[in-house]
Amino acid sequence: MAAQGEGSSSDPKISKKDFSTAILERKKAPNQLVVDEAVSDDNSVVSMYPDTMEKLQLFRGDTVLLKDIERERRRGGNPEAMEEDEVDEAAEIKAAHFEESM
Repeated sequence: MAAQGEGSSSDPKISKKDFSTAILERKKAPNQLVVDEAVSDDNSVVSMYPDTMEKLQLFRGDTVLLKDIERERRRGGNPEAMEEDEVDEAAEIKAAHFEESM
């Protein structure tokens, strides 16, 4: 029988998680984005980086649904996707402030 330290290094299924470098790991849910305030006041348009749009298979003019995960409420409006001028791999989406309707 192998000692405790021997089996863990050769078995690929068992691995220790290094929490000090966890922030450097890729996101597991690419469709969950951080919302930032948009430059324009148009509530019907959101913008995101082209790389993010490609990864999510979105095209310019597509209708997207913004959902507040923390409160499990849907946001108002049906904004359209629009490419951001800069190319960056930041996982964020820019949208104007949405009023919640009850």
